[in-house]
Amino acid sequence: MKVKAINSFEEYTQYTEKHKKNFFFRGQINAEWNIEPSILRKTENIKSLSEEQKAISECVYNSSNENSYLSIPKPLATLFYIQHYGGGTRICDLTTRPFVALFFATEENEEHNNKDGAVYIIDGKNTISGDSDEIKLFAKVLDGTCDISTLQSDVNNFVNVENILTQNYIINPKDMFFNNMRSIYQGGTGIVFGFGYENGNLKLTGDTDVIDLIRTKIIIPKQLKTEIRAKLKENGYTKERLYDFPKTPVYDDVSFQEEEFSDRRMGNFYWVEGCYCISTNSFDKNKLKTKINNLCKNLSNKYGNNVRINAFFYCDETDKNHANYICKVNWKEKHGNKTIWNDNYRLKRNIYMNEEWPKHECISDANIAVNDMYELYNKIKINATKLSNKIENFIECVKSMRQKIIEADHKIANIGSSNDTATNNLVEKANAFASEVKSLVDDIINQLNFNKSDGAFWCLIKNDFKRCENSYSDFISVILFL
Repeated sequence: MKVKAINSFEEYTQYTEKHKKNFFFRGQINAEWNIEPSILRKTENIKSLSEEQKAISECVYNSSNENSYLSIPKPLATLFYIQHYGGGTRICDLTTRPFVALFFATEENEEHNNKDGAVYIIDGKNTISGDSDEIKLFAKVLDGTCDISTLQSDVNNFVNVENILTQNYIINPKDMFFNNMRSIYQGGTGIVFGFGYENGNLKLTGDTDVIDLIRTKIIIPKQLKTEIRAKLKENGYTKERLYDFPKTPVYDDVSFQEEEFSDRRMGNFYWVEGCYCISTNSFDKNKLKTKINNLCKNLSNKYGNNVRINAFFYCDETDKNHANYICKVNWKEKHGNKTIWNDNYRLKRNIYMNEEWPKHECISDANIAVNDMYELYNKIKINATKLSNKIENFIECVKSMRQKIIEADHKIANIGSSNDTATNNLVEKANAFASEVKSLVDDIINQLNFNKSDGAFWCLIKNDFKRCENSYSDFISVILFL
């Protein structure tokens, strides 16, 4: 294990930058402490395996609603819930975000303000899935099954149950984001420490040595704690953000605001498009449905019953830049309001909100992905010239490219964020360009359903080409200065 002392907030930021994405971080307010599960540090709570099982069975945690995408078994989910709200468990918290770890290493605490803090950089290559066989076995024990022979009979004979249950594991953070609100805001997962085993019986804890997982121990000098806390506050890392919110979801009254809107006459009807920003990420789905229906009815009253409505709903600019919609609406007179809900919305949102990428990787991936998208876009331009007198052939040609456009868009949308403003701006420009190309393709293909004239069609497409070119130029102007 390497030990490094930092001399400033800036040095910490620079040093941890290269460890993002492939490593986890853990902050401790006292550098003298070992990494060990809170069940050993809070011995007044749990003293035996049976007491741990009882605590889990009595916990009122409900993994439905906000946590419906949770991959880990409920006993483990409950354990993480207890951990994040102050109880003693067999878990040590980890985070994907260096600043979150730094917050915990420098947190205001009268007893430890005069002690050096520490941030541990933990190797992230050996995580396991939340629905892995190992975690399922852990869940069975926590649910009350302690007999080794019973557990062994549930698995392949080639699997040594004792060996599995006495190991320590890190759960993939993508399986953890919906465990509870604190886990979401802190970008967290954790080391799940194994059980002890003696004379044929499982015990509360076993080997807690995790030194092999630690890449570096960063010492945070005590004299820097106050200055670092101020820097973290400037970056939005405060107690209010990381701690102070309800344990269970509280649904806010939902509303939305029009961010973008366009309408155009298409033969005997109007084509209406809009982007709407929802007032809260904690919304009741049924209430949102009602308000979307009312919006469609109002637009129908304004533009006529045969209006075509295409609308997207997001929570904020971050969602929009990652093309991560809450739902999209297609409305036609004969079919009414067809709302398509994005089942992976919350999962994807919390990945890009919590998973920070190294700056160089964001820039490299954005450059490659945008070049791929531009190559497809350029083919559309070339075919527009070649097939200018054969509109239907041109439309079919673009239709055949649509899947590749979608795949290129997904690559751009899945680029992570950095803590560098200029780099995030580049990623946003990349997403904006992808959005313009998708809009171009949709406009071209939608002409199959409309009573079109050649002049109107090419006027529309010409404007779309111009927006794509401007958007691509914006991307290039940003990348030249990085």
